[in-house]
Amino acid sequence: WDERREAARGVSETSVLAKELPAHQLVYGELQVEALATILDAAGVNEGDNFCDVGSGDGMTVIAASLLLGDALEVSGGLEIVPGLTERALHHLRMLEAAKGERQLPSMRFLTADIFNPSVEASSLLSTSTIATCFATTWSHGNGRKHRELPELSQALAKRMQPGAKVVVIDGRVLESDG
Repeated sequence: WDERREAARGVSETSVLAKELPAHQLVYGELQVEALATILDAAGVNEGDNFCDVGSGDGMTVIAASLLLGDALEVSGGLEIVPGLTERALHHLRMLEAAKGERQLPSMRFLTADIFNPSVEASSLLSTSTIATCFATTWSHGNGRKHRELPELSQALAKRMQPGAKVVVIDGRVLESDG
């Protein structure tokens, strides 16, 4: 686990060195499986829900949600701004598909996308998602707002997700008043 996580962080750092993206957009945070299970249980995942991890890194949260809730989820997807991390997520997905045997899992997708300017495919994933997670350390950079409020992220999610969708943000807050 730690070795994989450090490799994922290295991909983010390489992107900073290549000046592909601003350093504050590449803070790598990731949920442990136990924490994700608790969060999804508290959020109340229902049969037929679609899951999205915004800032999905190398895909472990999406894959873990699929393994934990495979019978309930229709689709499980991830949006990541760093292409190298999306490539790693797709690699992990191929490894899982080769090893899963006859176990049925929800459809999984990983897309390279910017939440503030998403592609049509990324917008579609967001608009059909009924539950989303986001490790918000990246978006909280220099926002100057008290209580770790994330107005830009709130607005981006509200614009693209359906009313009533559940959004769980770790390390920040989205507010209905922002969108």
